Formats: sequence, structure tokens, C-alpha cells
Amino acid sequence: MKAYIWHEGEAKRGANNIASCLLKDYKSRGFFAETQEGELSVIADNCGGQNKNEEVLRFHLWLVEAEIFPLVRIIFLVRGHTKNACDRMFNLLKLEYRNKNVETFDALMDVFNGHEDIEALHVKPDEFFDFRATLNQYYRSLQNGQTQKAHVFTISKERGATTLIKQDVKDGPETMDDLLPRIANKIAKFMTPEEREPKIKAFLSELSVISPPGISFIKQCELYQKWRSLIYNLK
Repeated sequence: MKAYIWHEGEAKRGANNIASCLLKDYKSRGFFAETQEGELSVIADNCGGQNKNEEVLRFHLWLVEAEIFPLVRIIFLVRGHTKNACDRMFNLLKLEYRNKNVETFDALMDVFNGHEDIEALHVKPDEFFDFRATLNQYYRSLQNGQTQKAHVFTISKERGATTLIKQDVKDGPETMDDLLPRIANKIAKFMTPEEREPKIKAFLSELSVISPPGISFIKQCELYQKWRSLIYNLK
């Protein structure tokens, strides 16, 4: 398992951060080196703030429109049946951590990488991008409630446009949307296919880095108290 790690002074845990980690992971797998022939299947739990949201979905919509993949299928596990291999591997990640005195971030990374089946990678602050701002230029937002009931999202080229197909369960009714901006859109700019193609190809170069949030004042006080306690105990 590859685990992407950062501390709360470097980034948050929202949709932009998860999309940034997916980008980092896909790059490491060589997905952007050339056009992929096979389909990409992504399995995730139903966490709306991190996984099941329009940033993650529209990022994969872009993957198909940019012709990185011919088809992407995103499958969200049904509530109450979310145990999978990732959960077991995550427990392995924490196996040694529970039995160690960890005092620095570097020590934490060493502990995480102590298991032969785990590769923990530090995601640096300049690797987190504002996907929402850039995606808003090219795609409409999903309407409220569009992602809540659906569990299977299939993205492919349909009738010349990249189409997002939503299903509530396997073999259930489908709804389709290309999320392309209309002429009347206020944020996403309507473009002809000829205007749109080079901009879609250059999408990654337009992503701007998110500024680190920094550690909150309350957290700073908490860390200071821990540091004082540590110094006192050492004395």
C-alpha cells in the first residue's frame, strides 16, 4: 500500500487534497507518459468531503477528455459494506505506531515505512493544488444530491463528448451528463471544441498551489504544553 502523509500545518484533508494525492499517485504509475489502453477502476468509500465529491469526479472526467484513459469507472462502496483491502493495510500502517514513542514527523514516517507492505510518502505543501478553481473553468458543478445516491460513476466518450454516467446501484437506472459549460454559465466559460482541446491538454499546467493553512493557535498551544511536559520529564 502507498500511503500519502502530511501534517496539519502543511495541508488540509478536503477534496482538493485528495485530488492532488491522486494526481501524484497516477504520475508515479506512469499514467501520463502515454495514452493508456485499459480502463481505470477506482474504488473508494462514501466520504463526501474527501472521496465522493465533484472535484474527484471532475478530475477523472478530465482524464477521459484529455485522452489519458478511454474509460474510468469510480465505484463507491455501499454503506455498511465498506471493509476492503485498504482497511486491512491501514491497520498494518498503524501496527508499530501504537507501540512506539514518536516525537517528530520524520520519526513517524520511519515507523510507517517499517512494514514491508507499506510505502509511506510525504506529500509536500507545493504538491497540493486548487483543483476546484481550475475545474470550474471547464466543467459545470454537479447539482445538489447528484452524488449522494449514486454508487457507480462511469466516464467515457459518448457522442463526441466526455460523459459522466451515474447509477445508484449496479444495473440500476442511469443518468448522464457531460458537465460541459453552457453559453449562459457564469463561471465555466463556453468554448468551441477547437478552442477547448488545447486548453484541456494544458490543464495540469494551470493548476495553482494551495497555500499551507499553518497550525491553528489552539494546536500551537497544545504542542507547546506537550513540549513543556517533555522537557520537564527529561529533567
